[in-house]
Amino acid sequence: MVAAGLAVALFSIAPLPMSAQAEDTTSSAEDAAANTATEQAISQAASQAASQAATQAASEAAGQAASRAANEAAAQAANQAAAEAVAGASDRAATSISDQTATSVSDQAANAAESASSAAVSAVSSDQAGQAAEHASRNITERTAGSGDAAATAQSFDTEREGERGETATDEAAGEHAREAAVSAALDVVKGFDGSEVSAHEVVVLLSKADEAAVQKLDYTLVAQTSLDSLGGQLLRMRLPKSVTIEAALHAIEQAAPGAVAAPNHVFRTAGDAGKMPGHPARRKTEALPVYPEARPDQVAPAAYEGMVGVIDTPVDPNYPGLGSAVLDARSFADGTPANAAHGTAVAELIARQHVRIVAANVFAKDERGGAAATTDSILRALNWLVARQVSVVNMSIEGPLDGALRAAVARAQSKGSIIVAAAGNKGPAAPPSYPGAFPNVVAVTAIDRDDHVYPYANQGSYISFAALGVDVETALPPDGKRVESGTSFAAPVVAALIARMNHAKTAEGAQQALSQLVKAARHLGPPGRNPVFGYGAVGPAILTTD
Repeated sequence: MVAAGLAVALFSIAPLPMSAQAEDTTSSAEDAAANTATEQAISQAASQAASQAATQAASEAAGQAASRAANEAAAQAANQAAAEAVAGASDRAATSISDQTATSVSDQAANAAESASSAAVSAVSSDQAGQAAEHASRNITERTAGSGDAAATAQSFDTEREGERGETATDEAAGEHAREAAVSAALDVVKGFDGSEVSAHEVVVLLSKADEAAVQKLDYTLVAQTSLDSLGGQLLRMRLPKSVTIEAALHAIEQAAPGAVAAPNHVFRTAGDAGKMPGHPARRKTEALPVYPEARPDQVAPAAYEGMVGVIDTPVDPNYPGLGSAVLDARSFADGTPANAAHGTAVAELIARQHVRIVAANVFAKDERGGAAATTDSILRALNWLVARQVSVVNMSIEGPLDGALRAAVARAQSKGSIIVAAAGNKGPAAPPSYPGAFPNVVAVTAIDRDDHVYPYANQGSYISFAALGVDVETALPPDGKRVESGTSFAAPVVAALIARMNHAKTAEGAQQALSQLVKAARHLGPPGRNPVFGYGAVGPAILTTD
């Protein structure tokens, strides 16, 4: 048993001196967003802005193409540029608002396309506009498209969902740089100088407004800029010239702005894909397996929910039957085509089983091989959003390398009172630490079976905080199925939900107190004291019914 005072000291946080200004400039959309939404949610201002921006950018590019070349190839290039500009602007304006209408977006795209095609003396067909919209929806923050002398740039829009902000945010510097290079539609994952996975030729920088000018003087392309209102400072995503290595860029940024925190745009993976490991049995579909005695989430009245957990993961399917009304809100921060919803839905449903609400932040897009990949940039923006919504417990069933920018952001969230719960990792007991689980004061959770045996592929280390059921667990399989899974991904949400339920005050201070209580209530396993296999010990919903 560990004293409450020790627990509080263990998880105490030191704030970072960074300023905050609200503005979140990026969001992305699933491929079907423009075909399934409702007309009511798109404001007249956003629609007019989308039309004006798309028409102006497309018309200018088309005019340039027409004036420089009269042959058929130039006309086709102008048409394509116009179509992509229309798609980029109208898609970004629409998809950041919940419940859009396909009819309204289509009308805006058609109107802008008609104006642009007149300037180019060539029509952009509805088929071209549709194809461009489908392509652009995968990855546009600031996008440049062109062929030969024909080029067009569509400024991206970020309209806050639920009408909370209702304002369009653009950045002139980002726009100028974005005209110089196209952003890849699919994430290009390569090995970085330290052996970790990174987004090719990209870095992210956390910095203050005062240091922004110094960094932007470097010869790097500004892909996107976001003001992190809750985490503090500015977030820059920058693309490097082919001749500049990531390591050299990090050194140059450090010299230009010593107060900035720069890192490769690292790639993180879900921590639940253990079925691909050698010797591990493949996941399997299942009939109902008893996991916890609570009623199914879809049988729970809204008033019966206790607490709330933010889920940073793959998309969560809100229509999955087992989730009922547990999902309060969902937003995507992935730059590209969203990944499969299986992992995030499974994590969310494990939280919902304990009658805890969910605010879901998708950070995973498909990489060039079709796998699920999240970047430092997307995770930071998602964390900022959850902290802004005062979500005091955040579950991150993901794993990746040590990342200075993510570490700084996590520390800032903790200084605001957020409890970050993360999977311990599934690389094995001899593997190096997995992040964000191994960051200071993060609650890292390992997986055990029903006989208290540790999951054989779980990471081990001094950073492990708790053990929870995560072996042969029945999980959600969208759209309406179930399967048995194993991994630390499925143990972490058990602990996150427990802390949320024990936070009776529903405050950041209450979450810290709940964590201390959980330390005292843990059932000790393994060597004496907090140990690298089980942490403080095993926890589960049953502790809520014991004195």
